[in-house]
Amino acid sequence: MSAERILARLEDARHLRPSGGRVERAIRAFTRARLADAESLIRFHESLLFLRAYPQTRGVLSEAERALASIPGRVASLRKAGADLGPPFFFA
Repeated sequence: MSAERILARLEDARHLRPSGGRVERAIRAFTRARLADAESLIRFHESLLFLRAYPQTRGVLSEAERALASIPGRVASLRKAGADLGPPFFFA
């Protein structure tokens, strides 16, 4: 499954109550996925922050915290790969 599809599932899963473990699986799957751009990492980070703030279960809380801890390393990997880490939005 592509990183984009996993990310879309994770974003949708924020609204599932109860999720039957789907949120935890989506977090783990995306944590294993290789990110090619900063935009995907930003979306992942925002979803994790939401799930950390409003966890559906203790398992979601645990997985969100674990994944959030991986964010600095993911930023470093993107930087090392030469990804554009500039602002995703342009203001006129």
